[in-house]
Amino acid sequence: LGTGALACNGTHRQDFTFFEIDPLVEQIARDPKLFTFLRDCPPKIKVTLGDARISLAQAPHHHYQLFVLDAFSSDVIPIHLLTREAVQLYLSKLDENGILFFHISNRYMDLAPTLDRLGSSLNLVVLVRNDAPATPAEQEDGKDPSRWVIMSPRRDAVAEFLSDPRWKLLDGRLGGDLWTDDYSNILRVIHWK
Repeated sequence: LGTGALACNGTHRQDFTFFEIDPLVEQIARDPKLFTFLRDCPPKIKVTLGDARISLAQAPHHHYQLFVLDAFSSDVIPIHLLTREAVQLYLSKLDENGILFFHISNRYMDLAPTLDRLGSSLNLVVLVRNDAPATPAEQEDGKDPSRWVIMSPRRDAVAEFLSDPRWKLLDGRLGGDLWTDDYSNILRVIHWK
């Protein structure tokens, strides 16, 4: 959830569900003295409190069109959201044209190889984008570099991204480990300096 700013990317015709583990984060996001995104942005907004993976297991199958997973920018990441079983859960909740977006910007870890391997193991189309500030004006406006991975079981669902040269198709060759609920190796994704 964060401040709820992602809601401003939606329209009045859309419903957004935020899965947030920390009730205090929702209180801060709803405090109009601090942030007004949840109040002022167009989509109908619901916040589900609790661990996203546990909460999502209760959601209806094939209900969502898009998941944005944005929990990986700190030095402590929720590994259980990046396992084969977690991605299988997300896929079961997406409709037939659904897309997973992973925001993986992180100064300490490179999660792209892990997601590449996950996607390959599940026969998904996987793309990565490194979106660095291209101009001094963008940097002045506060744009930070970001890194994104998208996954979908259907190539036609991501056709727009495949035709965009900023997105690079991955094919399972980045050398990442296959993380499961029984195995992960955080040491292999750390940027060692």
